[in-house]
Parts: sequence; structure tokens; C-alpha cells
Amino acid sequence: MSILKSIKSWGWVMLLPLLLGGCTTSDDVQAIFTGKTWKMTYISTDNGQGWYNFSDLTPADYEVWTPKTGSKSFTISFTGSENDHVISGTFTGSGSVSASGKWNANGESQKFGAKVESSNVTAGGKIGAKIIEILKTADKYSGDEDNLFIYCTYERDRIFMAFKPIKE
Repeated sequence: MSILKSIKSWGWVMLLPLLLGGCTTSDDVQAIFTGKTWKMTYISTDNGQGWYNFSDLTPADYEVWTPKTGSKSFTISFTGSENDHVISGTFTGSGSVSASGKWNANGESQKFGAKVESSNVTAGGKIGAKIIEILKTADKYSGDEDNLFIYCTYERDRIFMAFKPIKE
């Protein structure tokens, strides 16, 4: 091997740690959560499609929450600041259910927590009560700037609320 090829090879080996060291496995929690309003689209199981089958709800309860045909909705907005991949702040939910409180999320572990300080589910009915219950017991999130999923354990099932940003 020529000396020039040897120098080039060692040069790439020396640069490899710098290139790999710049990678991060942390979510950009500021970009995911803040600066937009999220609209809930459905509640489902970890690997499910469509609505979760709550034992105390009827098909009519779900129909009024279906985004394209229903008359009920829930939106949520997060504000907060990030420090070392962890963001915390306040949230406000509105629509057929209202809620407000504090929240936090960790971009490295995807842990999520919310403390609901006030809520009103009168107009939201049974699904509205489930929304508040999920927020109170949420422990994880996943997603990006176009999809947000907030997870909790409900009875024995792992469920999530799915959200899409409202495009203005």
C-alpha cells in the first residue's frame, strides 16, 4: 500500500469518532411539543388500529369524537423550556373538554408526565373523562413534529391518545 493511501485510511479512522460523536439519540422535544396546537384524533392500544374499545362506551360515544364526522373535539397546546433534553412547562386543553396544568418530557427516555390542575368534562362526556384520565396517568410519549402519541396503562392495556397538529 502506498504511503498516501495509508495516510488517507488513518485520516478516516481518526475522523470516525468525531463523526459518530456528533450523533444524538435525543428527540427535539421543543420542536415536537411547542409552537403548535395538537388535535386529538383517537385513542387506541399500543398496536391497535382505530379506537380503543372502552367497556363502558357505546358506538355513539365514539361517533361524536370522530374527527371528520363528529361534533366533539379536544386540542392541546404545550409551552415550556428545554434544559439538557428535558422540557417542562404548562399545557392548556380545550374543546369539548378543558384542562390545564403542568407537564414535562424527556427527549432521551421519552418519559412524559402531566399534572392536571383543572379540568371540565361536562361537554366531553365519557370520552372526555378518558382524556383527562390518560393525561393524569401518562408516562411516555412518542412522535415527531407531525404526530404525537401520549401513552398510559389503562386497566391492563397499554393505550395512547393520538394527535395531529392543526395546520393554520
